[in-house]
Amino acid sequence: MTTVEALHDVVSPRARGQWLTYAIPLLVYGFLGALGLHEGLREVGHFLVLVAICVLQLWRPTLLGWAALFVPLAAYVLLLLGKLGELPLNEVVIFLGLGAAACVALWLGRPRGNWRSTLLAVVIASVAAFVIVKSFY
Repeated sequence: MTTVEALHDVVSPRARGQWLTYAIPLLVYGFLGALGLHEGLREVGHFLVLVAICVLQLWRPTLLGWAALFVPLAAYVLLLLGKLGELPLNEVVIFLGLGAAACVALWLGRPRGNWRSTLLAVVIASVAAFVIVKSFY
């Protein structure tokens, strides 16, 4: 498989799977965005983008869209696991449960594809997430 074929596989539409695959992350990202809305639109703009990606994935799923949703959630869960002792237990339980539920839903409902295409989609989403986070801080 050439790079061009892999890129085409990453962005080509997939068959619609379970709607819960993207509905659960949609609710999680929407909830997290609503929690931070009092900080201003600039602080929750990334959640709005992720909610839009969830809606697009419900309509026309792609491997890149899946990775763009999965990578930030996986990073969020890992970040929370690293701060278990620093945060109040009730917050850890709520936010870790939300993140883990969305990650599991995305992982179980991921679009099936070539492992190279999946890896390429995850790398592209990781680089994009890094650039976006770096631009804010």
